[in-house]
Amino acid sequence: SLSRPQRIPPINPRPRRFSSPEMSASHDVERYRQGYPGLQDNPEADRNLMFYQGKIKSEPMGDLIDNIHKEWHGDYKRLEIHHGYIQWLFPIREMGMNWDSQPLQKFEANKIKASPELMERFIRSYRLMLDFYGMVLENESTGKIKRGSNYRDRYDNLENRAHNWLRITRILKCMGELGLEHYKIKFIRHVLREFWENELRQCFQSLKNYWIPVIKSKDEREKIYAYFEELRARNEEKGETKGKKENGQQSGKEQS
Repeated sequence: SLSRPQRIPPINPRPRRFSSPEMSASHDVERYRQGYPGLQDNPEADRNLMFYQGKIKSEPMGDLIDNIHKEWHGDYKRLEIHHGYIQWLFPIREMGMNWDSQPLQKFEANKIKASPELMERFIRSYRLMLDFYGMVLENESTGKIKRGSNYRDRYDNLENRAHNWLRITRILKCMGELGLEHYKIKFIRHVLREFWENELRQCFQSLKNYWIPVIKSKDEREKIYAYFEELRARNEEKGETKGKKENGQQSGKEQS
């Protein structure tokens, strides 16, 4: 039988006293959802746009975006230990840990969104990372994803390499800046389904404190919370049915 914690807590936040990490997470996602009040564009900061246009390489020790898509795909060791590419593939309006990168400017995001060619590059960036995490983009229009054929090994890596949880938060935030809010929702729904299949359990705190909260629409967040409870109910019903069946089989053996 599957090994599960005694009780999975609700993920819908409730009024209470927050710990320092939770307060930090709440403040971080609130600034993001509000569009970073007071943050001004720098009209001369266009390195993310130039990278997506294929004009400059990522730094440090990086490459042109098309080369990354072609040559780094499936190179899991490089994608794991190289810490300077994720800020270029998925720029956000906050400064990350790579000081050779640049925060995304709103005018850059608008130009990327307006270009089918650049948005196609973004989708390829997403496919690259999904493969690294053991997932596949099943429907480019809706953003629906599924397990990849390599999921067992890649899920194990994702559960045991916490810096990838931060990368996923960045990816989700970037999606929102580029008008792919529905992609976030499909990713999170996939992770929730896997969670109740006893997969990706170590990601729970990031899922609860960051991944779901960066969904901008309160209504959509509420739908996700409801979906989580729906999956919980299905899981508990499945467990009860299995328990009754096993008890029935045991009773039959005793009578025989």
